[in-house]
Amino acid sequence: MVLEKFNMETWKDKAIKILQDSLFPVPIELNELDWKSGLSTKTERLGICERRGSGIDRAIEAIEERRLPAVKFEKSESHTRVILFPPKELKAMSKTEKIMACYQHAYLLFEDRKELNNQSVRERFGIKKNDSSVASRIISDTFEAGLIIPSDPEITSKKYATYIPYYA
Repeated sequence: MVLEKFNMETWKDKAIKILQDSLFPVPIELNELDWKSGLSTKTERLGICERRGSGIDRAIEAIEERRLPAVKFEKSESHTRVILFPPKELKAMSKTEKIMACYQHAYLLFEDRKELNNQSVRERFGIKKNDSSVASRIISDTFEAGLIIPSDPEITSKKYATYIPYYA
């Protein structure tokens, strides 16, 4: 009976210590450790949480569906700020906004194992088929900015060219 009481007291003390320790914020160094990746994979499979970064994918996808300007990311040492913009006509978008929207479009397509082309850019921006030169200009500007590269360097025809993000 005494042994049983001792073990219960020890268990209570350990439980209280664990709870107290969990009330303090996790240091940034611990937050980036690999030991959490196994746990996150399991909780993702159980539907408890999502893959890291998947929220960004869904947000950019929703922005594309509504043909909004590209989302802007500002990173500091302690946080990342995400800026969303209201609807804007293609004609009112700056060259930089068009380039970033095209790059984010290429990124989403690449995540789905697809490639950016003139047709997908026309769909992204709501450009009519007879204005395909506008889509070509956006692709060209994004390519010149170094944000996309040809998926197949052997294809020299711009008509059949497809692109992927520069990091692929």
